[in-house]
Amino acid sequence: MKRPSGASYLTICLSCICDENKRVVAVMDRMITSEGLSIEFEQLQCKIHTISNSCIVMSAGDALAPTDILREAQTEVGKMTKPSISQIATIVKRKYTSNRRSTIEETVLRPRGFDDVNDFYEKMRQLPPDVYTVIDDQVVRFHIIYGVRLEMIVAGTDATGAHIYQVSDPGVASCFDGLGFHAIGSGEPHAVSLITSYDYTGRFLLNQAIWVAYEAKRRSEKAPGVGKGTDICIIDESGIAHLSPKTIACLEEAFSNRQSNDKAWLEKIPDFTKEISSS
Repeated sequence: MKRPSGASYLTICLSCICDENKRVVAVMDRMITSEGLSIEFEQLQCKIHTISNSCIVMSAGDALAPTDILREAQTEVGKMTKPSISQIATIVKRKYTSNRRSTIEETVLRPRGFDDVNDFYEKMRQLPPDVYTVIDDQVVRFHIIYGVRLEMIVAGTDATGAHIYQVSDPGVASCFDGLGFHAIGSGEPHAVSLITSYDYTGRFLLNQAIWVAYEAKRRSEKAPGVGKGTDICIIDESGIAHLSPKTIACLEEAFSNRQSNDKAWLEKIPDFTKEISSS
C-alpha cells in the first residue's frame, strides 16, 4: 500500500470456533470493489490466504495493502517451528503497523519535507503550533482523513486450541476466543446478527458451525459489495481443508429449502463434512 487507493471495505470475512474450541471455520466472499477505480467484480481465486499449515488470514478494506503485509509475515512465520496463533497475530500486527507507517510517511510527511515519522516529531517543536497540530492530526487519524481502512482476521489452531484475532488500525491485535466468532467488512452487522440468533458458542459441532457460518455469509449479501461467491475452509490439527464446490452447492440447496433459523433446524441439516478437500 504505497498511497491511499480508495479500495473499499465492501466484503465479508467471518470465522467461527467449534468442536469444543478445537476447530475454526472461515468463510469469505470473492468480491473485489474499488471505489477509486469505479470497479466491482468477483474474482476466480479464493481470498482466504494461508499463512502457515494451521493458520489463515482474511482482510477487509484496502485491496493492495495485504499483499506486502502477508508476504512479509509469511516469510517470518516460515522461519519458525510450530508458531502459535498468538505469535502469528503479533507478526501480522507488526507488519501492519510498519505498512501503515510507511504509507503515512509517503502520503503525509515526505511531501511536506520530512524524511519519516521520527524526523517529523524531532522537528515538530520548531513549527508553529497551528502547523504541526494539523500534520499530527493527519498522522494520528490517517485512516479516517484519507479513507484508508484495513482490518484483518487471523484464525487457526495450535497446541492450545482454536483462536481468532483481529488486527486493525493503528496496529492493534484483539483476541475473540471468548466470543467464539468474529466478522469484518460491510456485511459484518448481518453476519453477526445471524450468528448470535443461534446463541453461538465454541461448543457447536463442526457441521453446525459450517451451516451457521454459511448462512451468516448469505445473510451478509444484503450489504453493499458482498459477493455471491463463497469459499469455506476448516482449520484443525490436521491442517487447512476447503469445502468442495459440491458441498457448497449442498449448502445452497439447504439454504433455499430451510424452514427456520432456530436451533431445531440445526438438528435437521445434511452432513456437509463428507467432501472436504485438503488445500
